[in-house]
Amino acid sequence: MDNRMNAKVASSVFWKFLERGVFATVQFVVQILLARLLAPNDFGALAIILAFTNVGIVVSQSGLNIALVQDPDVTERDYSTVFWMCLTVSVGLFLAIFFSAPAIAAGFGNPGLSWPLRIMSFILLVNSFTSIAMARLMRHMNFKMIFVASAAAVIISGTAGVLCAIGGLGLWALVVQQVGYYAVMTIPLAISANWHPHIEFEPHRAKALFSFGSRLLAANLLDAAYQSLADLLIGKRFDPYNLGLVSQGKRWPQAVGYLLDGSIQPVTLSAVSRIQNDTSAVKSLLRTMLSAYTYLMFPLMAFFIVCAEPIVLLLLGEQWLPCVPFFRLFCVVYAMLPINTTNIQAISGLGRSDLLLKLEVVKKTYSVVLLLLSVFVIGDIYVVVGSYVIAGVISLFVTAMPTARLCGYPISEQLRDIAPAFAASCASAALALPVSLLQLSPAIELACQLTLTSCAYIGISCLFKMAGLRYARQALTTLLSRRGEDNQSADSSNQQAAKTEITHVTSHRTEENEE
Repeated sequence: MDNRMNAKVASSVFWKFLERGVFATVQFVVQILLARLLAPNDFGALAIILAFTNVGIVVSQSGLNIALVQDPDVTERDYSTVFWMCLTVSVGLFLAIFFSAPAIAAGFGNPGLSWPLRIMSFILLVNSFTSIAMARLMRHMNFKMIFVASAAAVIISGTAGVLCAIGGLGLWALVVQQVGYYAVMTIPLAISANWHPHIEFEPHRAKALFSFGSRLLAANLLDAAYQSLADLLIGKRFDPYNLGLVSQGKRWPQAVGYLLDGSIQPVTLSAVSRIQNDTSAVKSLLRTMLSAYTYLMFPLMAFFIVCAEPIVLLLLGEQWLPCVPFFRLFCVVYAMLPINTTNIQAISGLGRSDLLLKLEVVKKTYSVVLLLLSVFVIGDIYVVVGSYVIAGVISLFVTAMPTARLCGYPISEQLRDIAPAFAASCASAALALPVSLLQLSPAIELACQLTLTSCAYIGISCLFKMAGLRYARQALTTLLSRRGEDNQSADSSNQQAAKTEITHVTSHRTEENEE
């Protein structure tokens, strides 16, 4: 990777992490307020609605937004071509959901779902534009403007949702928050992307982009359909109350996981796409990102597993205590996210969407089998969520197989790179576990466990000179240096940050290879 590319990666990671950080922080506050104002049944009803709209979003995009990022020969006319394709599909899906909403609501024995589902389906129409504008910004690695748009949207929509909940609107408060986020985000994205659709369509380019995007669509659709199927089966086989508990138990580990994943994933895709012809550079990039990613993810999830009960009591209230077991199980699921994300984005960035589709077919086959067995044969809600953990462990090995062939980074090396962070996280969490036996108040117990876990993890990292700490510290130093230098000279900032980062990464990779 050249200096300019490394500077782009550093800046992109900074802004994407900042965006995810602001999003997660605001969502954290909003979800606490909503959880205290609304009942588990409201969150269960929202999960049923999202099961349909999330699948619709995947279908309407058809993988074409990613094709715009990955294709090296995209022109201005391609953006309009893709927009009209996405809009056409979105309109069809919107009408299908709108007119079938009463039947769907009746199927779940809740006629009140009909109009909330209809209003939520408007997201499909809005997303046909926002996905193209965001792809344009991602292609140019302009994650700063994505941060601005996301921050404005999450603050305004979150405030609106809380006000509606205070006003006693129940499920509608959650609908207002969801629809408001997409609607508000459209305005700053349209301005920053400096793009609007034109009346133009190129059939040959549509065919070429869809050739890549269709396989990505199939892969994403399988994943979205699996997630939606799980929620629908839980809501139907058990009840909305249990679905609400599972949804809330999933929400917090997912929020933290997506904070980091949302920072790393788009940047990895964009960076790998630019250096896809240099296998050694791709492998070096993946190793660095995976080590830094797991260094942050593992201790967070270990801490949440140990402190799940005081976290739920302190933030959500006693009515949500039954979601603690689900909370812990989903922490295990999202702890495995770094390996899956790193491999999937590497495969996508290298243009092998055909492999992604094959992977998803294999992964969702055994995942659905495990889900159906846990729901209909065993019939235990805890076993249902436990099946996610089993499927996740199997997926680690399945997802890593193509990366070994494409860039010489097999699962054995990946596990070796993440082993120090895993061991240090387990040891740190184990030291904090006895605090729960002292019968302290939730706030004091949480503070003590956080202090012990943090100090132990940092101490172990320094003692054993863990690579993840080194990468994270170098990235932070580089990014802070770039932020300060931007006030004096943007050009000199890019050059200095790139030089510093590439020197550190290259030197340490050379040392590791020699060892």
